[in-house]
Amino acid sequence: MSGSTALDLFAAGMANAPADAPAGLAAFNAGFEHRTGYEWLSRDAAEVDAYLADPRCGWDVPEDVILSLFAPAPRLADPALLARIRSDLPILIASGYAEPLTAGGVLIQQLGQRCRDAGVTDVMVKLYPAARQEILNESKRLR
Repeated sequence: MSGSTALDLFAAGMANAPADAPAGLAAFNAGFEHRTGYEWLSRDAAEVDAYLADPRCGWDVPEDVILSLFAPAPRLADPALLARIRSDLPILIASGYAEPLTAGGVLIQQLGQRCRDAGVTDVMVKLYPAARQEILNESKRLR
């Protein structure tokens, strides 16, 4: 899995954000340079520019869409549903430490632990230092 998070915990964090915090995708760029507003995606400026140049990317996300993304969060954390994952299914969860959806990797570690707690025996969490959302489009190609 890439671009993942413990969605319920992330949603709770978003719900508790200060009223004056940036909304929508702009919130993800807090803490990064502000050349385009999408620096949270990658340290590679050319990849960010390619994202912006793609007409299928970079559109404003309506508030109701964001809310609908969070709607399944409780189900995704339900231990009974997680227990339905095959115990022998190998799971790799890869992310960057600087990925804004992971709280510095904490939520990715939590996601991995949830899989282990559900009985999955082969769970690996790989966090890449300084990498952001699109780990495959980073300035240092990851291996």
